[in-house]
Amino acid sequence: HAYKRAKERLKWKNSVLDKMAEIALKEGLRHKDTKGTLRKYIDKLWLKYKNCNNIRIYGENIYIFPGSTLVTIYRLDNKLIKYIKY
Repeated sequence: HAYKRAKERLKWKNSVLDKMAEIALKEGLRHKDTKGTLRKYIDKLWLKYKNCNNIRIYGENIYIFPGSTLVTIYRLDNKLIKYIKY
């Protein structure tokens, strides 16, 4: 499912998604690293994907993992990008 979504939403090939998912899992922002509006948005995603206990933000994308397997990927809303501290 994640490969299909990455191709559809981001125009990424499978190899690119594999590399980015690995980096996101290691270096991405976790739920506890966020606050305010960004945290509320992540909370909404968590309610939608209750079995996915590992949501990471890396770059301008949100990666949703149950454990260490990528389920899906979303592009972060433009209004929320300003809340990410690089």
